[in-house]
Amino acid sequence: MEPCFRILGITRTFLSHTSSRALYTRIQKTYTQSHPHPADRVFPLLCPEEETKWLDHWSYQMIFSESGGAEPHAIFTTPHHGEDDTVWYTVRHYPKERYVEFVRVTPGEMVAHIELRVVGQDDKSSQTLVSYTFTPLTDKGVERLQVEVLPQFEENMVGWEEAINYYLTTGNKLVS
Repeated sequence: MEPCFRILGITRTFLSHTSSRALYTRIQKTYTQSHPHPADRVFPLLCPEEETKWLDHWSYQMIFSESGGAEPHAIFTTPHHGEDDTVWYTVRHYPKERYVEFVRVTPGEMVAHIELRVVGQDDKSSQTLVSYTFTPLTDKGVERLQVEVLPQFEENMVGWEEAINYYLTTGNKLVS
């Protein structure tokens, strides 16, 4: 019975299963967004509630959050092409470090691990370091990843970057 780990005096032991190969291949994509705005103005926008202010067509339903926004262990859903909702789980949320981490599960398709870190360049500008790790769960997920997600990744990141910058400059949502 390996491996095990110890947290807060509690030892957890897990049965491990090793496979000679994974059923599907993980794919990681990264992108760096540039903002002519300070990091402390950009980071708060990386929250499901705040995204409604700047991201066109964004909608969500909060399932659990003590504060009503992004926080560790918050759970929310987003619509997914008329199918089962995508479930988002906030793994980590560190406002002082301007870092947030999500796991997004689209039933019957894929899991995405998302890390966002906003880094100040100076008092007037910042960058958001975006990292997505996609793991398909099914053949349908592989197809969606190859046909839709990967080809549109950079375009989506640029659109998201433009929407944040437009909102922080004008106070309005960039409507597409």
